[in-house]
Amino acid sequence: MPAITTIPAVEQEAKPLRVAVYLRAAANSAEQKNFIAMQMEYYTEHIGNDPGCTLVGMFIDVGASGLCMDNRMEFQRMLADCKKGRIDRILVKSISHFSRNTSDLLIAMRLLKSLGVSVFFEKENLDSTNLNDEILLAMVEMAAQEERFHLSAKERLVV
Repeated sequence: MPAITTIPAVEQEAKPLRVAVYLRAAANSAEQKNFIAMQMEYYTEHIGNDPGCTLVGMFIDVGASGLCMDNRMEFQRMLADCKKGRIDRILVKSISHFSRNTSDLLIAMRLLKSLGVSVFFEKENLDSTNLNDEILLAMVEMAAQEERFHLSAKERLVV
């Protein structure tokens, strides 16, 4: 009987997950700038304390509506980096910060999924890697979109 040679497995170092943060504030006010600064500090510390992650960028749109992703330059730059394979995961405070347009949200999520990029929405505790169905994400997004329409209507009444 011939001798069997066992080849030991080569252990590969796990690469840290390349994490990006997306922040958006609709208004360019002092309050919103303070919110952005606090979020930047939080995510820098949060990701910095996780040895399995590396912060590869913060993409921040200030004074940008969530109704159209085409008009948000930092959002577009983030998607471009995802297409170039520079990002594995995106952290976002909430779905309403990512998008207030259900159609745009689903388009972006499908693109990111096809690129192997996951998204975690902190406030809603939703992780795109755990979503087998887009319906839950779409329902939460529709509520955010509806909330924006109501806020716009109130703003028009005040003016």
